[in-house]
Amino acid sequence: MKRLFLSLLLLVITLPAALAQTQTTNAHVISYIPFTPCVGSPVIFSAIDTTGLYSLATHWWNFGDGGTGWSSSTTPTVTHIYSAPGTYLVGVRAWDSLSGGYDSSYVSITIDSICGNHDLISGSTYSDGNGNGIQDPGEPNWPNRLLQIAPGPYYFTSDQNGNYAVNMTPGTYTISCVPPLHHQVSQPVGTSYTVVSGGTGATHSGNVFGLAPIANTNDLRADYYGIPPVPGFTRTYYLHYANVGTTVLNATLTFDHDPSLTYVGASNSGTHAGNTVTWNLGNLFPGDLGTRTCQLTIPINATVGSNLSFVATINPIPGDVAPGDNIEAHDEIVLSSYDPNDKTASPAGIGTSGDIAPGTRLTYTIRFQNTGNFYATNVVLEDTLDADLDQATLEVIGGSHPFTWHNDFGKLKFDFHNIMLPDSNTNEPGSHGHVMYRISPKSTLPLGTELTNTAFIYFDFNAPIVTNTTLNTLANLVAVAPGRNSIHLQVAPNPFSGSTTLRFDNLSGEAHTLTVRDVTGKVMLSQGDIRGEQFQLDASQLSPGLYLFNLESASGVVGSGKMIVQ
Repeated sequence: MKRLFLSLLLLVITLPAALAQTQTTNAHVISYIPFTPCVGSPVIFSAIDTTGLYSLATHWWNFGDGGTGWSSSTTPTVTHIYSAPGTYLVGVRAWDSLSGGYDSSYVSITIDSICGNHDLISGSTYSDGNGNGIQDPGEPNWPNRLLQIAPGPYYFTSDQNGNYAVNMTPGTYTISCVPPLHHQVSQPVGTSYTVVSGGTGATHSGNVFGLAPIANTNDLRADYYGIPPVPGFTRTYYLHYANVGTTVLNATLTFDHDPSLTYVGASNSGTHAGNTVTWNLGNLFPGDLGTRTCQLTIPINATVGSNLSFVATINPIPGDVAPGDNIEAHDEIVLSSYDPNDKTASPAGIGTSGDIAPGTRLTYTIRFQNTGNFYATNVVLEDTLDADLDQATLEVIGGSHPFTWHNDFGKLKFDFHNIMLPDSNTNEPGSHGHVMYRISPKSTLPLGTELTNTAFIYFDFNAPIVTNTTLNTLANLVAVAPGRNSIHLQVAPNPFSGSTTLRFDNLSGEAHTLTVRDVTGKVMLSQGDIRGEQFQLDASQLSPGLYLFNLESASGVVGSGKMIVQ
């Protein structure tokens, strides 16, 4: 019997030599649930094709502990139970009978010690297009949907196949799904399940959630990201767009760049006229999202500390239920150098404590660069969310390259599988990458609460690069969306010496107060009763350096920014 098994195995492995049209490596993303597996509990594996070459594939698995298994395109999952804790290298070999493609892919998995008394709770999330509370043929599973377990609450996501599983100690739990924007839970009828874990190792399956759209909701979004500008360098700017509504919209994306920059090129047949790059996106269906890029060169004589202006816009705006997020506009400061592996929060906040108003939605960007001497096959980002952030508001915006992600009880993981990121010596512009997500603080936090965040960047099997720690502090301010002042505000010249002029919208003649702080948050200048639409700021008493300013009216902060005194 053993000889027969080996013969069959050799047959499967050697057949591609005669039929193979394409041989690949790491063409599959290996997904597993639960995300925190442990000894004695089932781990469910699946291999997700990223190339389209393996639609009729057979998968042979090696679980790294001597165990093996089989799956296929029609039976996509395989289950394995580990008997000892440790880190294992899991491999899958795929062969496709249609294309002849042959692939080997791998992932490292860490098995925790015995979970203790626990049960496994599992289910799936799907798109219920007709809202009837039944997963009809043609209604696919919906990946990366946020789920909540109470008491706790604990948050986690379904995997890339829309499936989920979690180990829970004895107790009675309520499982619910946080519906995406403009959707509602259609299955189950009561919108949640109650599961009693007896701690016997039992599996509670079939906890399925249907997510139905709320009809006739137009909602497009645009965000952009650029590597910090440095004089003489060409930078790639990433325009992330999404249709988060429930209607089909014919969309156009534009990117207005600073006139001092030189246009180099754009992806996806983008056209350039004047200082504007335009992409015709065509019909965007609900849930469609994507990224467009353009390359711009910063002048070699650009002044370090000066501002470069950028605006990303997605149309149509009329009829959009949230037109404010159709436009992303802010300035970038020209730098002489920067850390290429770091994390930023926007808004950065005021002063060294990063003061923000309660309710301010934070956009986090983790950026990375391969500064080694060979390309990186895989890049993984791990990021544990601050306990004071509301995971129910988590929104992943996009990244520089295709990636998968999940949330496991506040531990975010972004997997840039098979990214093949070149090193900076070979291809400096191509050696960069990033991911962006957005989240809000919890609504019940007191003033003075600090929000911190650090990320870990893994290039292949190397030790992680630990980023800086971002800091924001809840303070007595009025929330202003990052990059979107509630009025049009301009400081020119900037940088300046002696004086500069602030121009802003003030048709009503409302009184405003200007406050200028140094980088420690100390108030250096304050001027009240500004009623016109421009103000000449005398900064002759300020030492050269970077300053932060707020413009406030009776309703709160209406604009903020940075200025540089030379």
